[in-house]
Amino acid sequence: MKVALCGLGPMGRSHTQLLTQHGDDIELVAVADVQEGVRQEIAGQYGVDAYASGEEMIDAKIADVIFVCAPTYLHGPLSVRALEAGHHVFSEKPMGLSTAVCDGMIAAAKASG
Repeated sequence: MKVALCGLGPMGRSHTQLLTQHGDDIELVAVADVQEGVRQEIAGQYGVDAYASGEEMIDAKIADVIFVCAPTYLHGPLSVRALEAGHHVFSEKPMGLSTAVCDGMIAAAKASG
């Protein structure tokens, strides 16, 4: 399974490290973060592609699964975009900042199967 990760704050870095410990079943292929230094550091450390935004990475369709570890206000938009692009999605908590955002994420998940 190819995995890409949006957001390299403390939680994103933790997930990045954990994802690389699963052997051949899970392959971290890309990371995205708006901070160039952070994304280049992590991409170099793990030998993966780096993207300046989660949207750009999602649109590249290089992964089966997208981990959304960006700031909470981006969980909804990034998750919906990834689901609509055909990816499986893991979203950090909280899911969203309002029930409307969460309902949109649930609807996108149902629509994508």
